[in-house]
Amino acid sequence: MPDRMIGAGWHGPGKLGAAGSGRPTAHDIATRMLAFNTARDAAFAPYGMVVNDIAWELMLRMFVAQERGVRLTVQQLCGDVATPRGVSLRWARALQANGLLDYDERAGLSAQVRLPVVAAQVLRQLLEA
Repeated sequence: MPDRMIGAGWHGPGKLGAAGSGRPTAHDIATRMLAFNTARDAAFAPYGMVVNDIAWELMLRMFVAQERGVRLTVQQLCGDVATPRGVSLRWARALQANGLLDYDERAGLSAQVRLPVVAAQVLRQLLEA
Protein backbone atom coordinates (compact mmCIF):
# COMPACT_ATOMS: atom_id res chain seq x y z
CA MET A 1 0.00 0.00 0.00
CA PRO A 2 1.41 3.42 -0.86
CA ASP A 3 2.87 5.39 2.07
CA ARG A 4 0.41 8.23 1.49
CA MET A 5 -2.40 5.87 2.48
CA ILE A 6 -0.86 4.83 5.80
CA GLY A 7 -2.75 6.45 8.64
CA ALA A 8 -5.23 8.04 6.25
CA GLY A 9 -8.08 5.90 7.54
CA TRP A 10 -10.85 4.33 5.52
CA HIS A 11 -11.59 7.46 3.55
CA GLY A 12 -7.96 8.35 2.80
CA PRO A 13 -6.46 11.78 2.23
CA GLY A 14 -8.61 14.87 1.70
CA LYS A 15 -7.84 15.23 -2.02
CA LEU A 16 -10.72 13.00 -3.02
CA GLY A 17 -14.42 13.63 -3.07
CA ALA A 18 -17.05 15.49 -4.97
CA ALA A 19 -16.77 19.28 -5.19
CA GLY A 20 -13.69 19.36 -2.96
CA SER A 21 -15.63 18.03 0.03
CA GLY A 22 -12.62 16.06 1.24
CA ARG A 23 -14.83 13.01 1.68
CA PRO A 24 -14.39 10.47 -1.10
CA THR A 25 -17.36 9.44 -3.17
CA ALA A 26 -18.51 5.85 -3.48
CA HIS A 27 -16.70 5.80 -6.85
CA ASP A 28 -13.42 6.88 -5.17
CA ILE A 29 -13.71 4.14 -2.55
CA ALA A 30 -14.67 1.43 -5.05
CA THR A 31 -11.70 2.44 -7.24
CA ARG A 32 -9.35 2.16 -4.24
CA MET A 33 -10.80 -1.20 -3.29
CA LEU A 34 -10.24 -2.52 -6.82
CA ALA A 35 -6.64 -1.23 -6.71
CA PHE A 36 -6.19 -3.02 -3.39
CA ASN A 37 -7.62 -6.25 -4.84
CA THR A 38 -5.11 -6.04 -7.70
CA ALA A 39 -2.24 -5.51 -5.26
CA ARG A 40 -3.52 -8.39 -3.13
CA ASP A 41 -3.62 -10.70 -6.13
CA ALA A 42 -0.05 -9.71 -7.09
CA ALA A 43 1.19 -10.33 -3.55
CA PHE A 44 -0.15 -13.89 -3.52
CA ALA A 45 0.73 -14.74 -7.15
CA PRO A 46 4.21 -16.11 -6.27
CA TYR A 47 2.46 -18.69 -4.10
CA GLY A 48 0.19 -19.80 -6.93
CA MET A 49 -2.81 -18.55 -4.99
CA VAL A 50 -5.60 -16.22 -6.10
CA VAL A 51 -7.18 -14.51 -3.10
CA ASN A 52 -10.46 -13.24 -4.46
CA ASP A 53 -14.10 -12.66 -3.65
CA ILE A 54 -15.57 -13.00 -7.12
CA ALA A 55 -19.10 -11.73 -6.50
CA TRP A 56 -17.83 -8.62 -4.70
CA GLU A 57 -15.30 -7.94 -7.45
CA LEU A 58 -17.95 -8.24 -10.17
CA MET A 59 -20.25 -5.82 -8.37
CA LEU A 60 -17.44 -3.32 -7.71
CA ARG A 61 -16.33 -3.45 -11.34
CA MET A 62 -19.90 -2.83 -12.51
CA PHE A 63 -20.33 0.00 -10.03
CA VAL A 64 -17.13 1.74 -11.16
CA ALA A 65 -18.00 1.23 -14.84
CA GLN A 66 -21.47 2.68 -14.38
CA GLU A 67 -20.12 5.63 -12.38
CA ARG A 68 -17.77 6.34 -15.29
CA GLY A 69 -20.56 5.93 -17.84
CA VAL A 70 -18.93 2.84 -19.35
CA ARG A 71 -21.07 -0.03 -20.59
CA LEU A 72 -19.71 -3.54 -20.14
CA THR A 73 -20.65 -6.82 -21.72
CA VAL A 74 -20.75 -10.07 -19.78
CA GLN A 75 -17.52 -11.02 -21.56
CA GLN A 76 -15.75 -7.81 -20.51
CA LEU A 77 -16.99 -7.99 -16.94
CA CYS A 78 -16.11 -11.64 -16.44
CA GLY A 79 -12.84 -11.37 -18.36
CA ASP A 80 -11.44 -8.72 -15.99
CA VAL A 81 -11.63 -10.94 -12.89
CA ALA A 82 -8.57 -12.99 -11.91
CA THR A 83 -10.37 -16.33 -12.16
CA PRO A 84 -11.28 -18.58 -15.06
CA ARG A 85 -14.08 -17.00 -17.10
CA GLY A 86 -16.42 -19.91 -16.44
CA VAL A 87 -16.13 -19.36 -12.68
CA SER A 88 -16.80 -15.62 -12.91
CA LEU A 89 -19.68 -16.31 -15.33
CA ARG A 90 -21.28 -18.67 -12.79
CA TRP A 91 -21.00 -15.91 -10.18
CA ALA A 92 -22.50 -13.38 -12.59
CA ARG A 93 -25.43 -15.73 -13.11
CA ALA A 94 -25.82 -16.15 -9.34
CA LEU A 95 -25.80 -12.36 -8.89
CA GLN A 96 -28.41 -12.03 -11.62
CA ALA A 97 -30.59 -14.70 -10.02
CA ASN A 98 -30.47 -12.68 -6.79
CA GLY A 99 -31.28 -9.36 -8.46
CA LEU A 100 -27.80 -7.87 -8.11
CA LEU A 101 -26.87 -7.84 -11.82
CA ASP A 102 -29.08 -7.49 -14.85
CA TYR A 103 -28.44 -8.80 -18.36
CA ASP A 104 -30.19 -10.85 -21.05
CA GLU A 105 -28.73 -14.37 -20.88
CA ARG A 106 -30.10 -15.09 -24.37
CA ALA A 107 -27.57 -12.60 -25.79
CA GLY A 108 -24.71 -14.66 -24.41
CA LEU A 109 -21.36 -13.10 -23.59
CA SER A 110 -22.13 -10.00 -25.67
CA ALA A 111 -25.07 -9.03 -23.44
CA GLN A 112 -24.84 -5.59 -21.85
CA VAL A 113 -24.64 -5.82 -18.05
CA ARG A 114 -25.88 -3.30 -15.52
CA LEU A 115 -26.36 -3.03 -11.80
CA PRO A 116 -30.04 -2.69 -10.99
CA VAL A 117 -30.87 0.60 -9.26
CA VAL A 118 -31.40 -1.12 -5.91
CA ALA A 119 -28.02 -2.88 -6.08
CA ALA A 120 -26.26 0.37 -7.01
CA GLN A 121 -27.97 2.14 -4.10
CA VAL A 122 -26.94 -0.58 -1.64
CA LEU A 123 -23.33 -0.41 -2.86
CA ARG A 124 -23.28 3.39 -2.66
CA GLN A 125 -24.70 3.37 0.88
CA LEU A 126 -22.19 0.75 1.98
CA LEU A 127 -19.22 2.52 0.38
CA GLU A 128 -20.17 5.96 1.66
CA ALA A 129 -20.97 4.80 5.20
